[in-house]
Amino acid sequence: MNQDNTKFDSRDNCNAIIETATNSLIVGCKNTIIPETVTSIGNAAFQGCNSMTSIIIPGSVTSIGNQAFHGCSNLTSLTIPSSVTSIGNHVFSRCSNLTSINVEPENNIYDSRDDCNAIIETATNTLISGCVNTIIPDAITSIANGAFLGRVGLSFIIIPNNVTSIGVQAFADCCDLASITIPYSVTSIGRKAFDGCSNLISVTVENGTPVEIEENTFSNRSNATLYVPVGSKAAYKAANYWKEFKRIVEIPYHDSNLNPYLVTVGSTGFATFCSYRPLDFSGITGIKAYIASGFNPTTGKLVLTQVTEVPVGEGLYIVGTPGEYIIPEKTTAMFYANLLKGVTTAITIYPTEEDNTNFILSNGSHGVAFYTLSNDGILAAGKAYLQLPTESVAGVKALKIFFEDEDDDPTGIAITSAGPNEEEAIYNIAGLRLSTAQKGLNIINGKKVIVK
Repeated sequence: MNQDNTKFDSRDNCNAIIETATNSLIVGCKNTIIPETVTSIGNAAFQGCNSMTSIIIPGSVTSIGNQAFHGCSNLTSLTIPSSVTSIGNHVFSRCSNLTSINVEPENNIYDSRDDCNAIIETATNTLISGCVNTIIPDAITSIANGAFLGRVGLSFIIIPNNVTSIGVQAFADCCDLASITIPYSVTSIGRKAFDGCSNLISVTVENGTPVEIEENTFSNRSNATLYVPVGSKAAYKAANYWKEFKRIVEIPYHDSNLNPYLVTVGSTGFATFCSYRPLDFSGITGIKAYIASGFNPTTGKLVLTQVTEVPVGEGLYIVGTPGEYIIPEKTTAMFYANLLKGVTTAITIYPTEEDNTNFILSNGSHGVAFYTLSNDGILAAGKAYLQLPTESVAGVKALKIFFEDEDDDPTGIAITSAGPNEEEAIYNIAGLRLSTAQKGLNIINGKKVIVK
């Protein structure tokens, strides 16, 4: 910049153009070092600077203008100083490689609570900008316009149950996003909210009443499956643009007044279950969740191991007191070697599948047990079936169950001289339900108990 220019300057060899009178940086580049005398970053100041990977915003800056860093596709990290009191619209839109974005803790207007990797407007609990590593905090009530616009690497994100609105282009052009769940709390979805999400093939909506959307809200809907609460399929098939999804499938376990993760245990005290969201059974009393961790062909025993953190789609065997249980959601990195196959949509299962034999939980001649299928059948969404190599179960009609509870007793067997309560579910070792416990080994509410 010519030193005789009285309107603009490039002070401190900053590689930028600054409006002298206002100390506003109006044009920057890859090699810009923002001077500590700059108080604002102007609209589109770094727009399209796709070779810039990082930049330091000094503590003198109080405002960042609209689209200031729009299209900085190689920008990977950024920290908003405590001095910033104003952030414009679409400031970091189409920053496709942004993996870390934070606000200094002393900022009174914005925050990045819970190390969420996002910028939140504190007073309104509005998430105004996120990145591919964002974990949306539970207290967030709205997702702003363009908050995740163009985050190419964003493949999975959980929208918490307090969010009521999703803004215009909030997740537009997140082309790696394959599935999304819209909580029942959401009452407003903006124009183009999921436009350009070319790989979005699974959309779950937890509200039984369709929210009004526009033609371009879900641009890939003709290739996607829409999952809706039981009893609401007809409403979605009649609703504008929702009805244009490739498939509309009802899902169980939805209670709009409480929580959508409802596990029901019937009178037998046993059930299979599969969730389309990750769940946490650790604080739940009255029931336990198990995976089928192994099978011994010699003894014919199916080994069930208790789990608490449950990934999406995991097949579970539930044991407990009959009733309904609300299970909270929890993101988990756990995965299991599990012989139970969970289904989140109703499917047809067959007696055999390639080199495997399929079993279904039923109350038959051997009591509650896994029985081989004799015919093709429909397995409801939210259930699980057992699959074992055919060579290991040749001629087997029903499987004995061995509970490998994680408790202080390494055998997993309790010893008592008192009989159980009448309301408890009692079975012998063969799986046959009993009216009263017998001397010796019993299975009472899923726990092995020796009655003297």
